Amino acid sequence: MIGGYISKVIVACQKRKALFLIFLFLIIAFLSVGISRLKISENIFSTFPESESFEPLNALLESKNLSKKVVFSLNVENPESEEPEILVLNFSDSLSNSAKAFLFDIEAIRPDIDAITYNYFHENFPLLINPEYYNQIDLKLEKDSIKASLQTSFRQLISPGGSFLKEYILNDPLFISAPFFENLNTNTKSDQYLVEDGILFSSDKKNVFVTAKIAHDLSDSKKNETLNEVIKNFIDAWNTTNPNNPADYFGTFEIAANNAVQIQKDTKLTASIALAAVLLILFFFYRKLLIPLFFILPAVFAGLFSLGIMGYVKPEISAISLATAAVILGIVLDYSFHFFTHLRHSTSVFSTVKEISAPLLTGSFTTITAFLALLFANSVVLRDFGSLAALSLFGAVLFTLIGLPVVLDIFKFDYKNMPKPPSLKLPGVSNKFKMATFFLIILITLGFLFSPFKPQFDGDLINLNFHPEALKIKEQQLTGLNPNNEKRLFLFITDKNIEKARLLNFRLFEKLSELKKSGKIISFLSSAQFQIPETIKKERTQLWLKYWQEKESNVLTSIDETADSIGFSPQAFDYFKSWISGKHMEASSPPDTILQMLGLNDLIDHNENGATFINSLQVDNQHLADVKEEHYNLES
Repeated sequence: MIGGYISKVIVACQKRKALFLIFLFLIIAFLSVGISRLKISENIFSTFPESESFEPLNALLESKNLSKKVVFSLNVENPESEEPEILVLNFSDSLSNSAKAFLFDIEAIRPDIDAITYNYFHENFPLLINPEYYNQIDLKLEKDSIKASLQTSFRQLISPGGSFLKEYILNDPLFISAPFFENLNTNTKSDQYLVEDGILFSSDKKNVFVTAKIAHDLSDSKKNETLNEVIKNFIDAWNTTNPNNPADYFGTFEIAANNAVQIQKDTKLTASIALAAVLLILFFFYRKLLIPLFFILPAVFAGLFSLGIMGYVKPEISAISLATAAVILGIVLDYSFHFFTHLRHSTSVFSTVKEISAPLLTGSFTTITAFLALLFANSVVLRDFGSLAALSLFGAVLFTLIGLPVVLDIFKFDYKNMPKPPSLKLPGVSNKFKMATFFLIILITLGFLFSPFKPQFDGDLINLNFHPEALKIKEQQLTGLNPNNEKRLFLFITDKNIEKARLLNFRLFEKLSELKKSGKIISFLSSAQFQIPETIKKERTQLWLKYWQEKESNVLTSIDETADSIGFSPQAFDYFKSWISGKHMEASSPPDTILQMLGLNDLIDHNENGATFINSLQVDNQHLADVKEEHYNLES
């Protein structure tokens, strides 16, 4: 029945060919406008899922610039190098002039950052140590230990570099905070870096580092590519004029830019190979040049139709979806095969349309429905792919049943004398071997079914990244992260009550410290030590005061006796005495100022809905599952 209605439409179009061509031209023009509205996104992050729980966190990561940092490295190993301070200032000025439209917050020198950070941790030391730490303090307060510590302090003070150590030694002559600071450096992996006069050096002092942030959204692939080109040109020019101090750089935008370029290449390559292979097969099969061209007309219209409609419905689509949509070409061409195969046998367009209309529409309907199910997926790529596939199939079946017969009539295609395709016969099986062949197939099937070499699903979306080896080497050298063996994780603590969120974040920090000590994580970054909850402050202040109330008198007597015998003045340790009595528990610099200086302010987000604290972890791949499991049950 449906075939009869379609035949009547074809007859009407064949009688009014000019009107058909005008209508076809208008459709193509309409679809072309839609295609011109498309914005192809090569953003690899579009593969990530979207959900009510994931979207706010992903948006927070982007807004907090955690993936927007660029690290520049300058080699200062050459003895003819300029003074590091002059060098980094010249570099940052030149960089700012060359890339001011793309980069901001370029940091070359961080004045007094080491002293300010030390003062904060020293003044808040009683609030940052747990009850178990007092066992280490006990060892430092034995009479022999006090004498040994003061003797060491005296020797260091009178040494050539003693003037630089004076503040640290007089603040804590018994070194009771030394294990704390050692652990602090280990947790943040700061042993790889060294700060001198506000300049960030590598631990071997062969390189100095300058950091910056990207001004645009990381998902903007065009700007990523432009920025990558701008910085490459700048680095090349710098290295030419400063051969004694060659520079290099790394930023996650590089990965995004490389992915964008590779996606473009892959999309063009896959589409070209698919189309060329199809044309060659069709030409070999039908031995006539025009038939392959007519064959692909439904596919061409399907492509125009799907992209044109998407331009009006959803202008921004993923380039990955376009590349994968090349597989739809095979399904679309099946419609042409059905049409031309029936046409060769029936030698009548109307008989062919009547025969294939119902099965073709039914088959395409079920396939389209299956692809439309992808619209319920959380991944942008899958949703785009489902939409493109469904629209392509609809456009193809529409053109095959209505447009193609009219086009064949316009071009006077002689379908009654279509060449016969070459015979492709499979070799037969002798009757006496049929049963044996049947059982052999069953055995092979069972063998593959229970084979130990089974394919496994790769749930790591990062493996979709195009990550060249040269880029991996740069990433390891400039950030300390080996992308082959390590991953960076982000843990979020969110609560409507800001104080509760602080407490949860602090407990997480303590858990991360334990995991670091056990070797399950390599390093981590947290703002917890600068956002101490009031309950923790109260508990630990009381513990500190109670502890020293019992020991202060004996300890100070031992210090005074030993200090006098060694040669210290009576007032040398006045600050230390007031420190242990709890008079310096408020930091001289506000925590927010230090967070800003250290770049940790990006790990905190406060708004009317509460607070979110972000923790960044560097984890070895072999411990990745264990670390995730450790945190699934955290109250957060």
